[in-house]
Amino acid sequence: MLNKDINDMNDTYAMLPPEEEGVPLQVGYALPRRARRRKACASVLCLMLGMTVVLTFFLIPRDPDIRYVEGKSSFNNETKVIHQTFRFQNHNYYHMNWENLHTEIQLCTLDPSNWYSEVCDVSNPLAIYDYPDSFETKALNSIDLDLQFKTTNATASQIIKIATLCLPQNQGKFLAFRTIMTVDSSLSNGHKFPNKKFSQLILVGCS
Repeated sequence: MLNKDINDMNDTYAMLPPEEEGVPLQVGYALPRRARRRKACASVLCLMLGMTVVLTFFLIPRDPDIRYVEGKSSFNNETKVIHQTFRFQNHNYYHMNWENLHTEIQLCTLDPSNWYSEVCDVSNPLAIYDYPDSFETKALNSIDLDLQFKTTNATASQIIKIATLCLPQNQGKFLAFRTIMTVDSSLSNGHKFPNKKFSQLILVGCS
């Protein structure tokens, strides 16, 4: 009976093979199935989060900008034409279309001691101009528009004021104009930016 029990034990428990000389015994460690699954899920979540951040950065719509280009404005006292240049900037990774550009030019009075105290003739703009065409800016790009405004809407008092400031003895003085723009723009993916407004006080000399 004792011999039988010993034989049964030998059948149940096998001896490990002896370690060969010079070759260490390799012991492997296997992750439990639940831990492996948890690790895989964490990797997938990290990947999805990274893709979301990247897509948000590239695809989220960014408002367009309109900027006055310094040093490119003038007023011709003979033709009564105001020349101004503006930059239309697209900050998106899509092409942008611009249309319905409307511009008004107001004559302003400045206090030399306070450049932020301008008083503009809002009710009587010197010029009203609707740009006849639409135009496009590529992704992360801009376009400069050179615009000329004829002051045909000037009132008698405004004409006298401009003529006085443009006299030779007032050569060091500037004319102050407030340029107000509104424009509609849209991205090639369908997102729209309606009625974008821009306002800029511009000082120019007579020529």
